[in-house]
Amino acid sequence: MPDLQFGDAQSLAMSLALLVPGALIVCIRSRFLTGRRRSHTEEALSYAIVTLFYFAATLPLFHAIYTSDAPWWQRWALWVALILVIPALIGLALGVAYQKGWIARCLKRFGIDVIHPIPTAWDWKFGQRNEHWLIIRLKDGTVFHGYYGMGSFASSDGERDIYLEQIFDRDELGTWVPLPQGMWVQVSEVSTIEFLPVSR
Repeated sequence: MPDLQFGDAQSLAMSLALLVPGALIVCIRSRFLTGRRRSHTEEALSYAIVTLFYFAATLPLFHAIYTSDAPWWQRWALWVALILVIPALIGLALGVAYQKGWIARCLKRFGIDVIHPIPTAWDWKFGQRNEHWLIIRLKDGTVFHGYYGMGSFASSDGERDIYLEQIFDRDELGTWVPLPQGMWVQVSEVSTIEFLPVSR
């Protein structure tokens, strides 16, 4: 490939580098967090700020690739890694770290308390994706018993609702008797939800 053509591609790569890394980091991290997601227009400032931090940390690598006399395909592979692959891995690592609470625990050791990125208790609890027995009491006093597992779902945006993959009846002895169906519940009708560990 002629140097002129690669120079054009390299200019395009430099232009993409101004926003793409931050957008990838923020978007992939958000896949691991629940709650209302802002539009890309609302997130544009976040993309730019994250990209600035990323660019500051990787500036020597950008300079080395831009001034390298390696074959064009090697430089192109390095551009792809620097603009796409590494930011995607950073977003993945941040998402997992936030979901597992590693970052909060690490900061707490240094006496630093930060505002949690998940906006509501609903999003935080169901975003953990842990299985539970649930006792759901509606505002009219009706009580449902159910199992929330990998086949269940709780919404994280818009109007809140929850789907339980299996519900249970209670016999005279208080034993949970499984029923062959699941159940959808609109949260506006819910008064309380009690979470019981599956070990019980």
